[in-house]
Amino acid sequence: QGPSRFLFRGRLLRAAQRLSPWTMFGLPARNIATIVALGGLSLVVVIWLLCSAARSSLCSNVVNALARIAHAVRSWKRAPADEVAVEAQKRDRKQKVLHMQRICKVMALLSLPINLAKVFQCVRMDARPDTIAHDAVVFVLHSTLTVTLVLPRAVSWRTIDVVYCTLVSCAALFVAPPPISDAHDDNLISHLIGMNMIVAALAVARRDVYVVLPMNALFTLASGTSMWVHEGPYLTAPAFVFFIQCCTMLMVTGGACILDSTWRALIYEGLAVTAARQLLSAATGLLRSCCDTVVEVDSEGVITVPAHDLGSFLLRGPGYNLHGYRLADLMVDAEDRDVFQDRLLSKKEVCMDMAESIHVRMRDGNNVVLRLQLLFLRFTHIDDSTRYMVGIRGNFPGLGEHGGQDGLRPLAPGSDGEEPTPRPSSSGLSVVTPAAADAMSAASDLLPVLVVDCTAPGFPVVECSVGFRARIGRVPPSGMLLDAVKHGTLFVQWLQHALHSMVYGAPPPDDCEVTLRVPRSGVVVAAACRVLRVGSAYDAARAPDGQGPDGEHGAEGPDIEDGAEGAAPLGPDALRRVELVFLNIRLRRAGPSHQSW
Repeated sequence: QGPSRFLFRGRLLRAAQRLSPWTMFGLPARNIATIVALGGLSLVVVIWLLCSAARSSLCSNVVNALARIAHAVRSWKRAPADEVAVEAQKRDRKQKVLHMQRICKVMALLSLPINLAKVFQCVRMDARPDTIAHDAVVFVLHSTLTVTLVLPRAVSWRTIDVVYCTLVSCAALFVAPPPISDAHDDNLISHLIGMNMIVAALAVARRDVYVVLPMNALFTLASGTSMWVHEGPYLTAPAFVFFIQCCTMLMVTGGACILDSTWRALIYEGLAVTAARQLLSAATGLLRSCCDTVVEVDSEGVITVPAHDLGSFLLRGPGYNLHGYRLADLMVDAEDRDVFQDRLLSKKEVCMDMAESIHVRMRDGNNVVLRLQLLFLRFTHIDDSTRYMVGIRGNFPGLGEHGGQDGLRPLAPGSDGEEPTPRPSSSGLSVVTPAAADAMSAASDLLPVLVVDCTAPGFPVVECSVGFRARIGRVPPSGMLLDAVKHGTLFVQWLQHALHSMVYGAPPPDDCEVTLRVPRSGVVVAAACRVLRVGSAYDAARAPDGQGPDGEHGAEGPDIEDGAEGAAPLGPDALRRVELVFLNIRLRRAGPSHQSW
């Protein structure tokens, strides 16, 4: 062990003798420690890069990135594929113009002290080392910034490239070597730092690679040439400074391209989400126009929205929340529940271009079984989960809809199959024939129409249209209209006046402003009520054998004159179906004092 210990000590002494010349030539121990630390860290980074390249094909990824950049440069003029991409491109251009205007405004304001300093220097007659070419470059630079500050509209999508190229070219000429720029060695670094900040800000504002890349290359070439020319005591290592300059411009160019693609993707996704939301809202509104209520369920049939409309439709009370309930649990029959679940779980991979329909039965809050039709269409939610938009439409024979061919009545004998047309009276009203009445009923199915029986106390509701159920609410069985109308006495007087005017040809009264409460929904409806039609007005004036009052066959109804003494009033059968339409509907939350069905 003795000889080996002396051998190790000798090796340490020889190593110290080898390091001693470094300290003699200006490398103290602190510099040696720095070299060892930074060199070790750099070595670790290089080893990690090599291992990553061998493990994850880093070189191929770099090549793919360069290929994508080249593809972007080649296809920057290619037209977008869809409408959302076109709108995203328009908004991206507007944002680039806006950012360029703001950058130019900020630079114009920051250049104000510099301009004042130069003016003060000229007033004092100080010696100025700048050449005439340098003064011309500075004048063009500040003139461009001033124009963009005073006239922001001068920067548009047509002129944005001209403004950008002018400013970057002036920055490149500002740091260019003589004879264009005769800057001293002591202020070259400050000029380089200032111009690099300006070029970087302009690149971030412009962002398109086909413009930013060549202009940054031009500025890098001009600054590198100036560095080699001004090599001296103030710039001892121009190659190292030029390397830093190149790295800086590469980072600025890459950052601008990444920012451009990210910004464009964000605009596209935002527009796509907005378009999808508007499309979903339009689809929901379209479903509401033909359905009583619309809910949203997931692939398991669980309701994902509060579904207050469905709770009101089922007469469960005001503000009834069905969020988290299974829609199948509201169905009466187990067979309907199985069919509904099978439809939700089958063929998820097939795109649905039409809504599917099934018929089920549900029970409302009055323990009445409702025969309903379910229309559902599958879509993908924002979290990539499968959702279904379900429209629920009721078919109530007792509180019915106008049912297409069900309400048609045969024409009178001798009409030769031609449909009679309504004949106007002197009061401006028209007597509606049966066929025209059925057509009117079919056309007004989407209007909020309520059919009441005016012969019974309280005006019981006979029918309600789909539009009434969609916009106002469903009427419970045996519901009384006067139980929900505020100021019922005034409403009865107005209705009697309106019916009297229709019978005797007097001018009809104005629309009645009524306030009623939607059944068990906690919503008050304010609307203008108007008598649309009396269902049996034409039949009451006809003879039982299908002939008119003069004994001749005819399809035209009686001509009711103003104040005609022989005009027979409407009988009880005619007043059993009085159609009321509600216009200018306004909804608001109900207070505890409002009455309801």
